[in-house]
Amino acid sequence: MGGKKITSILVFTMFFGIVIGSALAWTLGSSGSTEFYYLTSKEPVGHDNLLVFSARVNNISNSINRFIQGEKWDIPPIKLSDSKLSYKDERRHWLVVNDDYVVFILYEDVSSVLTTEEVVASIFHEIGHVKLGHDVGNPAKKRNIQEEIDADFFAISAGVDPKYISSAIKKLFMEDCEEKRLRLEATEALK
Repeated sequence: MGGKKITSILVFTMFFGIVIGSALAWTLGSSGSTEFYYLTSKEPVGHDNLLVFSARVNNISNSINRFIQGEKWDIPPIKLSDSKLSYKDERRHWLVVNDDYVVFILYEDVSSVLTTEEVVASIFHEIGHVKLGHDVGNPAKKRNIQEEIDADFFAISAGVDPKYISSAIKKLFMEDCEEKRLRLEATEALK
């Protein structure tokens, strides 16, 4: 009986070690001194089992909050919330902002296509809307392409690699449209 328990503990420890061992350091920020540690994968964030998905989302959230504190940005802490809804719904919000938290909604169809780096890029894009004073709480408001480009540039100025902004745009805008074209032209110019 004791041997089975030890074997189970060793298997769990090996699995958890592999998961944690896949964490990579990513330095972001204008100061270049803030390190981000999060689980990364070439697969979409939602590709793995629930334990790995939860660990990945938790690490992304914690890393972004450490970055925000290091940069002394005047915004509430970031929380990630998964949703079974689609980001394609016209009434959807990417963010819910209040005095206590900024909640980034990680829609199921987003987590099923974006990698960790692309999710981080998307979160920084959304933080850009908050920091730049854009009206993020009004789903009836028509999308402003210049505000979207400004939020992309904000994310890049925070240290996000433009290739992750571009790849997220390509995945989230399946059809060709003016916004997709203009945003890609703007970010591609910075690569």
